[in-house]
Amino acid sequence: MKPLALTPALVADLQDRAARASAFKIECNRQLVAQWRKDGVPEDEIGRRLNAIDNAALHDRPIPAFSRPSSPVEGRDRSDPSNLTTTNGVQAMSSKKKATKGKAKKSKISDAEKKRRAEARLNGVSTKALKAVAAPKGDKAPKAPKTPKAPALGKRAQLEADAAAGKLPPAPDFSAETHARYRPKLTELQALVRAKDVKALKAFPIKPISTSPKALDRFRNLSVMALEAAGARASA
Repeated sequence: MKPLALTPALVADLQDRAARASAFKIECNRQLVAQWRKDGVPEDEIGRRLNAIDNAALHDRPIPAFSRPSSPVEGRDRSDPSNLTTTNGVQAMSSKKKATKGKAKKSKISDAEKKRRAEARLNGVSTKALKAVAAPKGDKAPKAPKTPKAPALGKRAQLEADAAAGKLPPAPDFSAETHARYRPKLTELQALVRAKDVKALKAFPIKPISTSPKALDRFRNLSVMALEAAGARASA
């Protein structure tokens, strides 16, 4: 197949298509995040889904389908048999119960209780009668309720969540010599982000075909998402 001649008009058209595709992706991600939060999907699950969509697009695979949560099981650790509702999960739970069946838990007996029981046996009191009388318990300070810990997000998922909340992402590290030719573009992007020029950011030409352009594209997309989210909050 004869390669296409890259005329200025064709290059401009390709750059315009890439900019529109990036803007469409940002809008789709924002709508997906909003809908998932409305459906009650946890933040760590939202990050996992966004990563799955990015990986599918990167490797030219079909985008996976995500069902709406129908029970509290959605978003939990699927490796835990107690969180599964499938046949395999029931079998795993049944096996776990069989493994622990018959193992009686031995309660810890204090020295004072042992002494009380020994004195009762000396006085002819049966064990059954002794158990019917509760041993006096000392005053114990109430335990402070445990504060539930928020699930930790991955780096990519955390950046997505921060951008959706209106927080600007950090600029990529282009200090290595392999990124030298792309440093001017990074400087231009940072200037547009500081100026909050969303329109110019969306139209900025980037071809994400290697590591450096992909980092620039992701920085641009997250910046647009953060600026739009911040603008929406300010106007609300």
